[in-house]
Amino acid sequence: MRTMRSHETKTVRGFWLFRWFTETPKDRMAAAIDRTLQLADSGALRVPEGQPILVENFSEAVYLAEAPAHGGKPLLVFEP
Repeated sequence: MRTMRSHETKTVRGFWLFRWFTETPKDRMAAAIDRTLQLADSGALRVPEGQPILVENFSEAVYLAEAPAHGGKPLLVFEP
């Protein structure tokens, strides 16, 4: 793992967590999630706003996800 210096700017565009979820002990996962939330709360980590889309409009979400410069990441909403 590489240590980041505070003056560096990083962008994470996407990643697949399945392997991490299946191989990481629950206490280590909880600590990582807690630390991520702390970073977001402090402003050190910026989480872009998403675009809520009802699950019934799934095809629109796929279209937006694949469109260049689509704005906020489509987030499926399962409840009205």
